[in-house]
Amino acid sequence: MAQSSSGSSQAEYSHEATVAAITSYYELLARVHPDSVSSLEYPPPEGWPQITPESFSILGRNDTVIELIRHIPYFTSDRISFMKSTTPRYFAGASFCRKTHEESRVYNEELRPVPRDKIGANPGYSPEAGGVPIPSSMFTLAVLAEEKEEGYDILLDTEHDIVIVVRVREEFPHGWPPIPPDANHIKWGGDDEDEAEDEKDDEGNGEDSEDSEEDVNLYLLGHDWRYSPTYRIETFFKMCQEQWRVMNWMPKMEWADQVEERYRSAETKLDETYGDGLRQKIMREAGWPGTGEEVGLGWDKAKAEKQMIKLM
Repeated sequence: MAQSSSGSSQAEYSHEATVAAITSYYELLARVHPDSVSSLEYPPPEGWPQITPESFSILGRNDTVIELIRHIPYFTSDRISFMKSTTPRYFAGASFCRKTHEESRVYNEELRPVPRDKIGANPGYSPEAGGVPIPSSMFTLAVLAEEKEEGYDILLDTEHDIVIVVRVREEFPHGWPPIPPDANHIKWGGDDEDEAEDEKDDEGNGEDSEDSEEDVNLYLLGHDWRYSPTYRIETFFKMCQEQWRVMNWMPKMEWADQVEERYRSAETKLDETYGDGLRQKIMREAGWPGTGEEVGLGWDKAKAEKQMIKLM
């Protein structure tokens, strides 16, 4: 659920801190993915020139969001895993920008333009089977990878300084969350407990009752972003970095774009002759989690990749 303990307080959004957190995490991803897919492009000091409020107006994102996506780096390959089965967005890509610029040009020339909140959710969020669109202060930083059956969508909200982790299609894996959500519950538009209860009652009593059980299950599993786990931006990226460090998340370097996700206690001992235990052994023998202050600095990625291709 998108809430935390009552003792937590709302943090203030910082553009500089958020750019730094995303950049640091993307640099870690580059260190754990094969070189063939880990090319990371950085914006010039003034930001990506192709991303402006005018040229991206059709997307319905506010200026704070545009300023953020204008100043973060991007992977040029779609074979990078932000988390398991989850791909970071590439807003600076030539193909995406050509399409967005043209649609924005047409939109900007409309005599009676459609209100921004009616445009749609791209690159915001289009919930499965419709649902509530996200506000203009929010965008999808990463989405379920193509041809994957289950994974995550990662929403970042600049107004409330939060990241929302939306589980797509399946339940959260055993052991989730690795750390408890620490952001206050946000009462989004239409987020009314009585209204939600009425909707569920209507589903149970209506003519389409045979479909209502599935609808309720989706609601409970966090497919509605409004009720998904919510973290402060800083907390979220620290959590992600830690999962790589302790090898709850591990790269399947023999497949380039796949990640193993298992949540274990530090005391868990694995058989090192196969599976996750062997993968951990390969990474440790290659120097993981590294020798520098940042996770993965100084480890021998080439050695690990060679061993995974040979043994896994």
